Amino acid sequence: MIKKVKITDLMPLLKPGYVAMDSTGQWYWYKKKPKPGIVQAVWIIDKSTDPKHDIQALSIAFNIKKSDKEWNKSAIKVTRK
Repeated sequence: MIKKVKITDLMPLLKPGYVAMDSTGQWYWYKKKPKPGIVQAVWIIDKSTDPKHDIQALSIAFNIKKSDKEWNKSAIKVTRK
C-alpha cells in the first residue's frame, strides 16, 4: 500500500497561494483564495482568472490524505517561510 502524505508536508514545496480539498477528497492548489461553491461541492475562483495557471491538481501527482475537516473548511494559505 502506498503511504499517504499530509497536505501540510507538501506545503513547503508549493508556491504561495492556497490549497483546498474538494468534496471527493481531491486536493488542489489555487493562486488566489477560492470560495466554496453553492450549487456543487467544489471550490470556485473568480471568473476573471485563468484556470490553466491559477489551479493545479495536486492529487494527480501525490497520494494525499483527506482532511479531517469538511471539504468547505479545508482551505489553507500557503506561504514561504
